[in-house]
Amino acid sequence: MKKLLITNLGNRNLLLEGKTHFAMIKEQSLAFNFRDFTKDLIDRFEEVKPRLQVNILDTLLEAKSSEIDRVIMFSSNHPSDQRRDQDTCYEGEILVKLLSEQFP
Repeated sequence: MKKLLITNLGNRNLLLEGKTHFAMIKEQSLAFNFRDFTKDLIDRFEEVKPRLQVNILDTLLEAKSSEIDRVIMFSSNHPSDQRRDQDTCYEGEILVKLLSEQFP
């Protein structure tokens, strides 16, 4: 029997050049938030795709791919009048594209 994987996306599920967004902030003093960071990545997806990597989820999927039939990912997208700087909505779009290619 195949299994269903349900996961809530966090801001460490996507890497750019092997680093999380927060690691890059520490190293380079990036001024923009995670939501803006991932919006920029999805807008330039084809350009940045070779530099992107799935983190955490890929390890699980590689180990359990024969057992998992479907993956459901939840991302956040808060209303504009609420705190949204860590929303994962664009990260979710990126991960769907990357994981669909890696695990057809």
